[in-house]
This record gives sequence, structure tokens and C-alpha cells, in this order.
Amino acid sequence: MIRAADSVFLPVFRSIGGRDRVAVLINAFFDESSEGDAHNGLLTVSGYALDLAGVGRLTAEWQTLLDDYRLPYFHMAECNACDGIFEHLDNTECDNCAREAISIARAHPLHAHSFVLDQPQYREILQDQGFDCDPYSFMVFSAFLHVNKWVHENQPTRRISLFFESGYRTQKRATEVLQYVTKDNLRGKNRVDSYTFVRKEASYPTQAADLIAWHIRKGYENLRYGKPVRKDTKALLEDRTVLTIEFNESRLEEIRDNFCRKSGNLSNAAKVLFSDDDVLLG
Repeated sequence: MIRAADSVFLPVFRSIGGRDRVAVLINAFFDESSEGDAHNGLLTVSGYALDLAGVGRLTAEWQTLLDDYRLPYFHMAECNACDGIFEHLDNTECDNCAREAISIARAHPLHAHSFVLDQPQYREILQDQGFDCDPYSFMVFSAFLHVNKWVHENQPTRRISLFFESGYRTQKRATEVLQYVTKDNLRGKNRVDSYTFVRKEASYPTQAADLIAWHIRKGYENLRYGKPVRKDTKALLEDRTVLTIEFNESRLEEIRDNFCRKSGNLSNAAKVLFSDDDVLLG
């Protein structure tokens, strides 16, 4: 039987050089999570970086988790509510499933990255002022930059494959952004070999990314509303290095001012970052 992870990873590995390359490959898996009002609330893009051995171990344990709880895939929002694909489980079983998922997600990644922003705030400061990049695509762009930086500084002999969950409403724009930025050598620091969008159901590491994305968002939501951070969020993140960047108002304004200083205005900044047009880059 072909496992879900096999159906995603084997063709990708073959496309970038097969077995001779996988030993030096880092795989970074990202998922997004948004508040109930998906267009206007907090949005996070979070994920894990794993080497091939880590992918294999996580995949095997995740498959056992799904088999034990009779699940087609793992989705933290449904697990928390004990509904949808989790409706055949009682509250205690859902809680135990989440605990086991946390244990697996903590065990195998090399590193974690997370990006958080308030969507109306982002649009007011950047997108509505001419920066042609929606909140989700901006954080995909940020993930590309920061995973590159982390690998260059910590795993300099390795290359990266990026995986994002497919189906987000602005995936087309995110794909365009990745298409442009992957052509940039980043002064010799670009380590990205490939990027792709995968179905969460077909990628166990992306389901682990769903777990951390949901918990990071809930943690920031709780802090905004003066609530304590959940114990299971602390259990997931405790003693683990998670590079978390909150694009708060002051950070967004700093980015805006820097873009305008270098490019004249936000419209030109987006063209310089995300366009093949040599005239615009001149």
C-alpha cells in the first residue's frame, strides 16, 4: 500500500536528484491557521523543518496515531472541538489523541518557524497602500526568507524543499511570489531547491504543521484577550526552539518605511520583489 507521505515525497525527491540528494535535504512543512473570521482575524503560518530521517520517523508514528484513533488525517481544530472527523471519539479520546500528536511533533523536527499577523492591520499599513501582496502570501514569502537564513546559518551544506498546504484562497498569488523570489540568489544564501503545495490529507508532516499553527494562533489570541496560554500549547512549545515573528503594528510600519525608502513607494517595492521585469529592477 502506498502511504500518503510516499505519494508526496518520492516524486519530489526524484525530481531534485533522487537518493544522492536526499541525505542533504531539509524539508520544511507549513500550514496556516486563522481565527473564526478567516479574512479579518489573526493569521498564522507555522511549520517544522525535518531531515529525511525525521520525516520517516514522524511519518511512521503519525500513521500509527491515525490508525489507533481511526482517523483519515489529523486536524487540530476538529480535534479540539471533538467534531467532524473526530466525532466518533469522546472528549477523553480526543484529548489523548492531541497529547500523542504533541509528543510526536516534539520528537523529530530540527527546528520550527512561525509567523503571525493581524490581517486588517497588515492591509491598512501595506496592502491597501499599494503593496501587491496579501497577508498569507506575505507570510509565505517570510517563511522562504527565514528558512533560508536558518539553513544557511545552521545547516550550510544542505538544501531545502518547501511544502505548504494547498487550497488557501490566495494560493495563486503565493505561488507567484515564490516563483519570483526563488530566482533570487540571496547573495549566495538561497538554499531552496523546490517548493510545492500539498493536500494536508496526503502529508503527515503538514498535519504536524497544522498542530503548531493552531496552537501558535490560539496562544496569540489568548494573549490579545487577556486569557492564559493553554496548557497544551505550553506542552507543545516548552523547551523547543520556535522562531516566532509577530508582524505587529510597529514591525509592519518599519517594513513599510524601509520599502518606501528603498523603492520610492509600496507599489514599486512589490514590483521589485515579485516581478521578472528587468526595467522595474533597474
